[in-house]
Amino acid sequence: MMTGSYKLWGALVLLRFVWCLWPQMGYVDPAEFFEGTNTLAARIFGFDGPPASGYEESKPQTTIFFPYITAGLGFHLLKGLSGLGLVQITAHSLVIAPRVMMAVVSLVSDACLYKTCQILDLDAATCLTVFGSSFVTLVFLTRNMTHVISVSTFALLLLLVIDSRRSQFVRRTDGNAQGKEAPVQNPNHGFWLGVFILEGTFNHPSFFIFALIPLVFWLTGSASQFGVTALHTILSNIVSLLPGVITMATFLLLMDSVFYGSLDAEILFDHQLLLKNLNIDLFNNLTVAPFNFLKLNFFDAAIEIKPKTTHLLFNLPLLFFPLMLSFLSEVYQVYSGQESEDRDSITSSTSRAFLVLSFTTPLLVFSLFPIQDPKLLLPLLIPLVLLYANYVVFPVTGMPNVPWIVWNALFSVVFGCMLQGGVVPALGEIRSMVTAPVGQHPSSYYFVFYHTPPPPQYLLAMQGGMDITGDSAAANLTHRFEILDMGDAGRTTLHQTINKLISDTATPVEAPFKKEVYVFAPASHDVLFCRINIKFTYRFAKAFGPHVSLDSPPHLFPDYSCSAEKHRSYRNMSLRERIPALFSLNMYRVDVVRHVSGQEAVAFQEAQKKARPSFNQ
Repeated sequence: MMTGSYKLWGALVLLRFVWCLWPQMGYVDPAEFFEGTNTLAARIFGFDGPPASGYEESKPQTTIFFPYITAGLGFHLLKGLSGLGLVQITAHSLVIAPRVMMAVVSLVSDACLYKTCQILDLDAATCLTVFGSSFVTLVFLTRNMTHVISVSTFALLLLLVIDSRRSQFVRRTDGNAQGKEAPVQNPNHGFWLGVFILEGTFNHPSFFIFALIPLVFWLTGSASQFGVTALHTILSNIVSLLPGVITMATFLLLMDSVFYGSLDAEILFDHQLLLKNLNIDLFNNLTVAPFNFLKLNFFDAAIEIKPKTTHLLFNLPLLFFPLMLSFLSEVYQVYSGQESEDRDSITSSTSRAFLVLSFTTPLLVFSLFPIQDPKLLLPLLIPLVLLYANYVVFPVTGMPNVPWIVWNALFSVVFGCMLQGGVVPALGEIRSMVTAPVGQHPSSYYFVFYHTPPPPQYLLAMQGGMDITGDSAAANLTHRFEILDMGDAGRTTLHQTINKLISDTATPVEAPFKKEVYVFAPASHDVLFCRINIKFTYRFAKAFGPHVSLDSPPHLFPDYSCSAEKHRSYRNMSLRERIPALFSLNMYRVDVVRHVSGQEAVAFQEAQKKARPSFNQ
């Protein structure tokens, strides 16, 4: 019998929290910063920062319940500690506070895995070790996103269903009656199943697809054959779900409606006022987050359609490659009739068949959707761990094998540290510039982000253009700034935008302000900023890294020459200089081209040759 190590799992849990406190600069997805987090930062601290496209507060797509438990409580704790003088409110602390709370919430998944393993007679320590060492757990499950909450909710749902149908998963033998099966008690979790199915759906409507197989199994599990009795059982089970569904729906609808301002909280605490307003207008004022999500994603927004094989051929292997190979191996063994007699298989074990269906059904359904976002598949980690944890560990020691360690260590670094890793440090640079002491002339800054995810501006810790962290510079802050997010716009749109910004007519700046324009872009687009333009020139100012964009991967062997700054051509760099230069987010200053005499031009070029900027890592 394989025996894992609870000490190793404990070390991995500690690593999960250390991984939060030692800030991962990787920017996995805008959802981490814009699914309620920026709204809570504005409510709690008063920080400025517009939402990203698709996350507007006027049409909230997700309930505020879980963002408030994670980011909200984290921000309140941070604000309290700051008031005591124990910590400072910085971009660093604003990033890690929600992540630490998410790491706490992720322990729910650990607890559910442990309890499920006990019921199914699986090696709990092995399952917990594999779960804790997955880069999905270390990176994604510490990010404040609704899909991450779905992982813990799915773990809870599977546990409740398995516990409610113990008699079909577990066969016990009565020791007093030789070989006679003893009856197994099936606890009734109908109320809590209703609560978590409704909560998971409000958190993200896609959760209902994960709940489909567990729900069908639970509704029909106690019926031995189809007929009147089976129909009565199903209806009875549906009725037992309703109290939990109604309770949670009422709570979430009222909470969201009050938080987002569509319902006055005073009505709820004054029964006379409530009865007076209990009409169709009251119900029209309710905020229904799942409805907003479905309306936006299927009717209003332009959906980026990807091949329907993206989940199967890319996302699934990326997230769970060693576990996916174990699944394919078992499928092949069943198909070829080579099942091992000393190990349960899909065809011989009810629990394995149930878990395989709970894994494959959402995968296949999501593959039919035009949106092929890898975040959708995160909850599949739970059934995969329960099914194949023992496939990726050494039988004697219970330690994960080398392929599992290498795969998860590699992508922990890629996703946790490198993916879009320059965006948050770039915001720190912006903050230092706009809060710097004013010299002879204050500056009016324009910061353009090009081919990056939306910059979360609340990380600047700015309140109405002022610094509220206690810095003495706050009182003297007179610089102005504006951040423009250009997303994946083309080069023509970029140059038109810069032309507008440098134009005193299109973008006037009154005296005594001086205008300064900067562009942040991945190094993979550096060729666009090396050209000498007629009206302006981009001058390299600073680099932030490591930074990798999957949409714009770096060119490992660039051969172009940098016309604007010849010393910055990659062919002139040593290997030691080239690697950080390729994996970085570059900051460029926009200089307006002026007509100069021949002697001035020569002097200017000589000065540029002597100036050799360095890469700040």
